[in-house]
Amino acid sequence: MGEITISTNEVLDYLSNPNYMEQLQSQSLEVRRQIAELDVQHSGIVAEIVTTSQVGISYDDNAGGSTGRKRDLSDVLDVTKKMIEEHRKEYYWKYQTILHQIETCHRLSLVYDTLDAVTREVLNRLYKKKETWECIEYELQLSHRKLLSIRRKAIADIQYRYNSKMTNLQLAKQCDRAVFTPPKSPTKIQKETTNIEGQLSLTVMLEGKEKGTTI
Repeated sequence: MGEITISTNEVLDYLSNPNYMEQLQSQSLEVRRQIAELDVQHSGIVAEIVTTSQVGISYDDNAGGSTGRKRDLSDVLDVTKKMIEEHRKEYYWKYQTILHQIETCHRLSLVYDTLDAVTREVLNRLYKKKETWECIEYELQLSHRKLLSIRRKAIADIQYRYNSKMTNLQLAKQCDRAVFTPPKSPTKIQKETTNIEGQLSLTVMLEGKEKGTTI
């Protein structure tokens, strides 16, 4: 097996298509169906040719032309067999290509899961949810420069880990199971600060009243 490599465009295609694996699996099933159908057609065509030729040979027996008829039958069968084999090769090549793409997609998913929770959230919002940079920066409280840095490092890490000699099992064991916790929005923080200040003011006022009370 040759060196495993993956390009930036392949990484971005994977990140941008959350249903990629399902699509590939559906394509593989369709090609397998076409191969099976081709085999059935092959059997049916051969049987039809043989039957038709045998009928013709029985008519030619009296004229002594059976040898030529058999030779024609052999030629037709050879041509038919070659045509079907060519189609079968095309289907098998297509099937092998899809299987390779499935393998690539599977390894990418394992690599993706090794990223930290914040990085996964950023990539999910950028490529799967197609959110704007401004929206992500605001909701995750990230500067534009920081968001660019996370994205750039994420792509580089995915390529590095995918192209590494690590097995899929080793990648799976490095899966980061941490759940992303969104930061509190500035508005919510301001409200909580105001509530705390109000509670403190009320406490101070009550304490002042208690100190000024005489028995």
